[in-house]
Amino acid sequence: MEQRKINEYSILAIIKLYIYQHGIFVPDELFEKLHENKYDGYRTTSGIFMKLGGTLSKAEFEYFRNNGMINHLIGDISNLTYEKYLEQREWATAGIITESSINSQIESDTYFKLQYDKDGRFKIIGQYKDKTGMIFPIELDDVGIFLQGKYNDEEAVAIQAGGIRARVSIAGKNCSSGCSFCSFSNEASQYKKNTYTDEKLYNYLAPLIEQVVREKGIKNLFITGGNPSLDDMENWTKYLEKCISIFKNALITQGIDQNHAKIDAMITPRTFTKYTGTKEEYFSYLKHLKDLGITTISPNMEIWSQENLEKYCPSNEYTRDTSKADIGHKSYIDFISQAVIVFGKFNVRSAIIVGLEPIDKTKEAITELINMGCYVTLSPFMPPECARYGTELPQNQPSTEIMLELNNFLEETFLKYLSKLSIQERHEAIINMNNSLNSHNRHNTGNINGSLTPLDHKERDVLLSGYDTELATSIDMLDKVKQNKSM
Repeated sequence: MEQRKINEYSILAIIKLYIYQHGIFVPDELFEKLHENKYDGYRTTSGIFMKLGGTLSKAEFEYFRNNGMINHLIGDISNLTYEKYLEQREWATAGIITESSINSQIESDTYFKLQYDKDGRFKIIGQYKDKTGMIFPIELDDVGIFLQGKYNDEEAVAIQAGGIRARVSIAGKNCSSGCSFCSFSNEASQYKKNTYTDEKLYNYLAPLIEQVVREKGIKNLFITGGNPSLDDMENWTKYLEKCISIFKNALITQGIDQNHAKIDAMITPRTFTKYTGTKEEYFSYLKHLKDLGITTISPNMEIWSQENLEKYCPSNEYTRDTSKADIGHKSYIDFISQAVIVFGKFNVRSAIIVGLEPIDKTKEAITELINMGCYVTLSPFMPPECARYGTELPQNQPSTEIMLELNNFLEETFLKYLSKLSIQERHEAIINMNNSLNSHNRHNTGNINGSLTPLDHKERDVLLSGYDTELATSIDMLDKVKQNKSM
């Protein structure tokens, strides 16, 4: 498709934001197959991880270009190079809906469908209805769905982003925070203590960590929650220590230089025994994390104001002293300020949800965090299936226009901050910002204008070396569908 923009908005950005928030229609005969499938590249509980625009290996790219088969990728970019092509890609996680659910009301508005041709190649078709009511038809070839393997949530290890990192979810859905906008929000009352057992560690996590290092050559580790109860705080840290130790030992066994390894931890503010503490206590805990080998850290505030923390992350009998409202805005700022001291500017980042607070509050968050040396990732709000607040949450989903405005504001704020630094400091800040393992999450939700933070450098290097050739770009699903029908 030659057209790359609608009303100055990137078509990929429009599709990416819309299907992340609203989902994508898929053929009924593929719904169950896609819904139940687990992805080695990324795993979602009710969606598929897509690479809008596809991801061709360098050999595939050259073949299609030489045969005039990539016009839908080139658009208004003349002499498109493979390196530039990789930077232009967009990512999204799409919830899936049966195609038979489409009705006349949906057909008169914005919607997107996943289709496949007689050769089994996937594409997205649909339309975008702008704020004036004008409808623009859209067709995008080769959406590049991941279909590589399986991921067991109980085992909690996944290979992500084209084999760049291993993601270890220490507790999965076992989270004591109970935020209303989170898909784990109904789990706080069902928190299982003593989840950090040696059996789980050595029977599940350890073998999987060792396997991904051995078989995939993984040398980067991304660690996520959920958040432990106060009784489990020390156990969580011990579990973290053991997971990192297992990972490092696996690197040694495979002869991989540990100095090149990256370890990113996504955690809420905490000390060794509680979530709230003094700056000195936070510094001590963060120093311990760095001594373990953690290189970057992501304390995601998500909600900026204390008022809204209490509204969306309330304290109750199940979440007392563990909720984000109880941790509070000030503690987040204190923890982030100490993290910047320990890990360095822009080796720290925090996600802010767009849509649950006024846009001026989001801009305030961007400005203050960037000036602290903490990078900001913007995540458009999407209500979870288990939302506690009923119909209050869904109406807050931000428009494409708002997301683009905030992304531009983030870019301007970051560049303004960089202009005050020396050339060396500026260079280091940009490297740190792009070098985070957690920066892959921006492909999912943030950076939809694509101008500030293109594809993570490490992933691009691996793609350029040919590693990505195993990722599916054109999946032959048609024969599988025919086989299923004949059974």
